[in-house]
Amino acid sequence: MSYTIKSVDELKNPFLCYCVFREFNKEIYEDYIDIHYDIIDTIPFLFWLKGKNVITNEQLEKYLSINDSLYLTNILKDDKLFPITCGMSYLSNIKAYTLLAEYMCQTKEFREKLWDSINDIENNIVSGISPVCIIDDTEMFYHNYHLYYVFKMDIYEAQQLLSYKDQFNIGINMTVSEADTCIPIIEF
Repeated sequence: MSYTIKSVDELKNPFLCYCVFREFNKEIYEDYIDIHYDIIDTIPFLFWLKGKNVITNEQLEKYLSINDSLYLTNILKDDKLFPITCGMSYLSNIKAYTLLAEYMCQTKEFREKLWDSINDIENNIVSGISPVCIIDDTEMFYHNYHLYYVFKMDIYEAQQLLSYKDQFNIGINMTVSEADTCIPIIEF
């Protein structure tokens, strides 16, 4: 069985945005953030991160002092947000995609950009729905793993046990500094 995201309006749910990012990574064998690094204007995103107390004033100033164009990869996969892992650990990746999902679900414009980006991939199924929009039911189940236990998992155990719902809830509840210190190898 599976759940199918049939319209852009369903992306009002940040968890479904998170699922779309994960399915994109799985279907395309590429990282969504690496490919769609310019899908949003990053300056408002930085101020949103500051408003959520995800970044400090000092981090915000470092980002704003960058003279070149600032892209998502510069924020979510960088040593300013994740100084130890540069966003390349399993848990920092979960945190990055959770933050992006929370942000992109907020406005119709962002949801439409996300919808267009996932429906622009090759091999759309016959009904016109992108394979990225088809989420296996097992990914929707929440196992309620305690964060302490998750921090003790190795990469292979985490990949086997954590559904998208588990990952999303972990991303919501875990701080950036917690995400930056655990499970150092990313393998999706």
